[in-house]
This record gives sequence, structure tokens and C-alpha cells, in this order.
Amino acid sequence: MKRDILCVECGERSKSMFPEGVDQNGEGIKHVLGRMRLGQPPGPLLILNMATGERREEIKPTCVCDNCNVAVMIGDRCYARSMWIEGRVPYYEWEEEYIEPDSTVPPLPS
Repeated sequence: MKRDILCVECGERSKSMFPEGVDQNGEGIKHVLGRMRLGQPPGPLLILNMATGERREEIKPTCVCDNCNVAVMIGDRCYARSMWIEGRVPYYEWEEEYIEPDSTVPPLPS
């Protein structure tokens, strides 16, 4: 199963390109809209350039969009997208590990 976190723009584009549910070939897709909940590592990260020896501290975003690499921070609206093949790579719920889903998102069509 393929799991992606997408910014709202990429998630909306994905929803328009890929219909929800499982098609006749057994390929499934699900989009869940919500707010990012995944925590950030404590404090800044130390970045060391091995070629120059340069050191700098940097705050990393909570996550990045798996399509366009824009930062997705805690509290930002985003999509969790799942893609799977029935009978081979089954779907399992994982979205709430990363996002707080909107209550208005309909369940996966049967």
C-alpha cells in the first residue's frame, strides 16, 4: 500500500484525477482531509556539510507534501492519500496516525 501526505492543493488535484474507492481492476484509492497532528522533533537539528565542515542549526517542518515538497506543519490542513491493490497489498487505516480527520469526510465507498 502506498501512503502519502499531500498539501491541500495537491490533494484536491489528486481527488479530481483519481476517483475514490476500488475500480474493476482492484486498484483502490482513498483521500482523507484533516489537520496535521504529527509532532516535530524537539529543538533544531544540527546540519553538518561534510565537504566544507560548515555547521548550522535548522528547524525542520513537521512533514512535506509527498508531491510538491511544500512544508506541512502541525495544524495545517492536508490530505492523507492511500493507494492499494485488492488481494495483493491490502488497505489498512493509518491516516489518524498523521492527521486529525475532518468529520465531514465521507467513508470509503463500498
